[in-house]
Amino acid sequence: MFRKLATAIVVALLTRFDAPATPSYRPPLDRPVTSGFDESRGPYGAGNRGLDYAVVPGDAVHTIGSGTVVFAGRVAGALWVTVLHPGGLRSSYGPMATIGVAAGGAVDVGVVIGTVGSTFHLGVRRGETYVDPATLFEVRDRFAHLIPS
Repeated sequence: MFRKLATAIVVALLTRFDAPATPSYRPPLDRPVTSGFDESRGPYGAGNRGLDYAVVPGDAVHTIGSGTVVFAGRVAGALWVTVLHPGGLRSSYGPMATIGVAAGGAVDVGVVIGTVGSTFHLGVRRGETYVDPATLFEVRDRFAHLIPS
């Protein structure tokens, strides 16, 4: 009896956790990261508040997740796009060579929002706190551990 119950539990666990994990977010480009996240020691301290990518001018930039475009325009002479995602996460993309979205528009994950010039930076904030975007893109394996009883 106990053996049948244990087998049923293991099968249920494997069925539940055997499905591939689907990330909620994806990288904006299929290019290598040249400079990773380096948390700042204060609001104006040194650090990298996002990820910098090696790009080829004209590369398409994709949204990392679905949400609403809350800004699309110039900041200090450079083009930037900011998307608000569910749960208060905001992603900022730039500098951009071109912008193909407008503020107020809804976007799905992977939608092209524009193209890059010679450099590209992705920043992500939750509220006013910057977070490492790379942690959003990791897929964590799900598996069951069996222990003897």
